[in-house]
Amino acid sequence: MSDDAHSARDAYIEAQVARAIQPYVGIAPPALLEIMRLGLEDSLRTYEPAVAMIDQIAARAAPNFSGEGAAADKPPIATDKAGGKEGA
Repeated sequence: MSDDAHSARDAYIEAQVARAIQPYVGIAPPALLEIMRLGLEDSLRTYEPAVAMIDQIAARAAPNFSGEGAAADKPPIATDKAGGKEGA
């Protein structure tokens, strides 16, 4: 596995673990949060189905655009399907 793929996997795992633990911050003691973090990270790095899924997710290239707009290979979406009378 390349360094880029490995760092993409690490970044994904860190983000998912942080998201999973976030609701407990301020409620659970820091020692428990650390135990939760370590357990989740270990599971996501060693459980084969999770590893395979994360590898697929991390390997997808991020789009190089943002915002709204028509895709170049698809026709524009028709917005007036009801014949012009809204709510009819």
